[in-house]
This record gives sequence, structure tokens and C-alpha cells, in this order.
Amino acid sequence: MRNNRVALTGAAFLMASVLAACSSGDSSPSDDAPKGSSDADNSAPVTDPEITFIQGVIGDNFYISMECGARDASKELGVDITVQGGQKWDAAIQQPLLSSVTATNPDAILIAPNDVSALQRQL
Repeated sequence: MRNNRVALTGAAFLMASVLAACSSGDSSPSDDAPKGSSDADNSAPVTDPEITFIQGVIGDNFYISMECGARDASKELGVDITVQGGQKWDAAIQQPLLSSVTATNPDAILIAPNDVSALQRQL
């Protein structure tokens, strides 16, 4: 179980790194430009990427630590992050939560799945 948590933590930080790499490039606004403007179109606002982190269970010290790390990394990377989770470690609770988060169309979802096979889409 500990190896799974370490792997999930690593995957979360890898995703944050990839997002940071994708968001840093020549298309970012210049340092002189006011926030909310871009070089290509001054009328189009620049928004921070939005990520949702779905914890395995709320209130668990491990997930509290993950949330703190994710929030610190999001501040450093300029990413808006939302954290959600179920009150119990139960895939039946996490499935509708994942569906609800997916409906909001975040730029990325980081999830600590309660049950990998239960969260797979039925074909």
C-alpha cells in the first residue's frame, strides 16, 4: 500500500511538472504586459491552468500532506488548484465525485483512486 501511495505522489508531481513545462513558452505574456493581457491578442485574458486534486479520503494525514504540497507547487507554478475527496475510503463515493469534477472541465485532474478497476469506464 505504501508503494502505491509513493507512486501516486510521484505521478502527481510529474503531472504538475509537465503542466509547468507546457505552460512555459514563448506564448506567455511579456513581463511588461499587465496581467490579463497577451502578446497575440490584448483583449483575450490570460488565465491560470485549473487543476483538481481528488484525494483518496479527506482528513487522512497522508492526503493532508499531499494537499499542502500540491498547494505549494500550484502557487509556485501559477496554477489554480481545487481539492476534493470523499469522507470515507470508498470507490462508490469517489465515482460520482470524479464525474462531478470531470463535468467542470478542469485542465488536469490528479487523483488518488480508491479502486483502479472500479473507476474504469465500462465498455
